[in-house]
Amino acid sequence: QKSPQLQKAFAALCSQSPSQPEDVEDANWAQAERIVRQSASKKLGTHYRIVEVDGKRKAVMLDSSGHVPKVPLTAPWLQFVNFKECRISPIAETDFACMCTPYLFNKYQGIFGLTGSVGGKAELNYLTKTYGAIKFDVPKFLDTCTGDARKQVKNHGVEIHENASKQLERVVELAKNHYKLVPVLIIAANLSELTNILEAIKSSGHFPVDEVQRLS
Repeated sequence: QKSPQLQKAFAALCSQSPSQPEDVEDANWAQAERIVRQSASKKLGTHYRIVEVDGKRKAVMLDSSGHVPKVPLTAPWLQFVNFKECRISPIAETDFACMCTPYLFNKYQGIFGLTGSVGGKAELNYLTKTYGAIKFDVPKFLDTCTGDARKQVKNHGVEIHENASKQLERVVELAKNHYKLVPVLIIAANLSELTNILEAIKSSGHFPVDEVQRLS
């Protein structure tokens, strides 16, 4: 509903004596006037460039260096330029449905985010150039604790048993000796082994049944 009104408002503002059409609401007319005023200061070759895409002319926004960015930029004034010079009908924008483009990101003073990995040097250079992003490493939780929080990992050795039954008995024994002191995680080689360990743990009678959890 808003897009046709914006198109009619743009068409009216392109005329020699612009006046508000009767079927265009005041808010949409005021928005169109603001967009047209913004576009008046934009110059071809400095702020935008006309390119041909699939045989059709289109205005594209340039970055601060005067180049066409890899990620297309957008702005309200660009819609009017496209309407006026390339006859592309405008699409009304709303604050409740925004695309994540560099234009929108750059409106914020700062954005913080966490990610496991952003790739290699090439990806980091792209994010820095396109979004002005700065990479920093977040310390591990234990490194932020006071005192001697981080402890050296100790190798407790490898045990070899005669058969699977003996090995299972030893697993249950180790779990019984430590579960009151620390959380115990038992990793199985497959679902069958996992089922056997779980049944052995529950049937031993040493563990509260509601504290034994299967994670797979």
